[in-house]
Amino acid sequence: QPLVEDSRPLIGLSDPTEWSWELSLEERWDATQTMMEKLRLLMVKVSAEVKASVSVARNDLQQAKTRAKARVYENKTVIGGTMVGCISRLDSIRRTKPFAVVVEEASEVLEPLLFSCLCE
Repeated sequence: QPLVEDSRPLIGLSDPTEWSWELSLEERWDATQTMMEKLRLLMVKVSAEVKASVSVARNDLQQAKTRAKARVYENKTVIGGTMVGCISRLDSIRRTKPFAVVVEEASEVLEPLLFSCLCE
């Protein structure tokens, strides 16, 4: 599907029958400026559509990565890891809804911090 629904503005940028070297310098300059402005507007529109498409694609990629990581934890009732490991895989762990998450942390993380990170 084309990014720009209507490609007709490209056709209307410069009508060859309306332009010639016999035009005055000012008229040629005005025609050039008009064409440049139309091109700028078209580029702004295309740029916005490309940015929107990239944003959707990034979101889809992030969801696919989360689903792929969640497969590792499927059918697991207990998941164990360090605080940093569990937090870095939090979306995947939450998707599988395990019965228990065992967190080992040598730095003795306080329970309230642990619960605030792991709970929804």
